Amino acid sequence: MRGLHEHFNSGSIDGSEYKIFVFDECHRLSIEAQTLLLKEVENGLSFIYFIFCSTDSEKILKTLRNRCMSFEFKRIPPDEMRRLLHDVCGKERVKYIPEVLERIVEKSEGMARNALYLLQQKIMLLRNGDEITSPSRRIDLGQICSISNHKS
Repeated sequence: MRGLHEHFNSGSIDGSEYKIFVFDECHRLSIEAQTLLLKEVENGLSFIYFIFCSTDSEKILKTLRNRCMSFEFKRIPPDEMRRLLHDVCGKERVKYIPEVLERIVEKSEGMARNALYLLQQKIMLLRNGDEITSPSRRIDLGQICSISNHKS
C-alpha cells in the first residue's frame, strides 16, 4: 500500500488526464491501509478517481465510506439473464439447447459475470474442437449443440 502513494501523486503514464484506481474487496484491507487511502481521498486531487468494491461495506472505515458515493448492485432477474445469454449466443453465432441456458441461469445465481463465464467455458470447448456430447467431456450444465459458421 505504501508504494501506491507515489503513484497517486504522479502523472499518468499514457498522458491521459485522469487516473483511476480500483480496489476490489477493499474491506479486506487493514485499518492502516484504509487510513492511507482515506488520506489520499481527502487530498481530493481532481484527476484521481478511486473505486472501492466490497461485499461487506460495514468493514470499511466509516470516514472513508462517508466520502464515497455508494452504488449497491442487485442480482439480475432470471428473465433478464436469459435475454443476456440469448443475445451473447446470437452475437457469437452459437446454437444452443434452451435447457443449457436455463441451467446456466440457475447456476449463476443472478450474477452476470458467473453466467458469462459458464457460457464462455462451453463455447471454448466447442471452438477447441472437443467432443462435448460424450459423457466424459460433458460439463454438468448439459450441452450446447454447435457453433454456426455462417453470419446471421
